[in-house]
Amino acid sequence: MPANSTQDLLMNHIHQYRPSQVRDQTIYPQVAYFYMPSSEGRPAEIIEIMNIDSRFIQVPMREEDVELESFFQRNMTEVEIYTFGTGQQVWQIFNSWGELAEDHVKFNVDNPTLSELFRYKNRFSLPEGMAA
Repeated sequence: MPANSTQDLLMNHIHQYRPSQVRDQTIYPQVAYFYMPSSEGRPAEIIEIMNIDSRFIQVPMREEDVELESFFQRNMTEVEIYTFGTGQQVWQIFNSWGELAEDHVKFNVDNPTLSELFRYKNRFSLPEGMAA
């Protein structure tokens, strides 16, 4: 069995749906974004979690765990599914909106989705935004 046969099957499975079905969150795995404000010398950050099925996460902290609610959700792109798979959560931490944008362009997040996500840039400051 070729190494990429599982991924080919997944991609074929995804492509068999009509575009209206793809918007349905039950078809594509979800990505959610959470804002962790700065505290005690730790800079603010955006936490992106792929393959998530909840709007809330518990973040372990030294003093006590913090519960965060996502501020934005979207479907995973085909490139993200190919790269990270489905099922297990994948956490990524971003310390700047520029870093997040570079990552998302690499994984083919479309421009309308990026624009929608970046509407939160003024609401959720990251270190790069505080330098101005």
